[in-house]
Amino acid sequence: MGKYVHYVFSTYKRRQLISEDVAECLKLAFADICREKGFRIECHGILIDHVHLLIEKQDDDSNEYVMKMVKGLSSKEVLAKFPTNRFDNRKLWGRGYRAYEIKDADSLRKVIDYIKGQKVSGEDKRLLQHGNRDDIVAGFHA
Repeated sequence: MGKYVHYVFSTYKRRQLISEDVAECLKLAFADICREKGFRIECHGILIDHVHLLIEKQDDDSNEYVMKMVKGLSSKEVLAKFPTNRFDNRKLWGRGYRAYEIKDADSLRKVIDYIKGQKVSGEDKRLLQHGNRDDIVAGFHA
């Protein structure tokens, strides 16, 4: 068993770029990248302007390597699939990330509950306060 790490990273300038189509593309991209690189996604939360990933990685994989692979390759995938606004949105991800190492099974359960709690009935809970998702999301379109 490797280490569990909770990664949090946001879109460039915290723009609300992640529509439902982009989220689905990211979900598949994250799964492919992690499978290819030997990581395992335990849980994920893809929200309108940031992402939570709970990843199990090997002890010798640095957080920098994991994020370079996940953010870099997923960005290429999204920009290739949704090219119409590429010049308006040349970057998908902002600089940096947060990485929280999970120490024990109790903490693991709490983090999973936290990530799953970011959405209510599959929708970013912050959007429920604002109404229609289409009024808020600006960015990539198919």
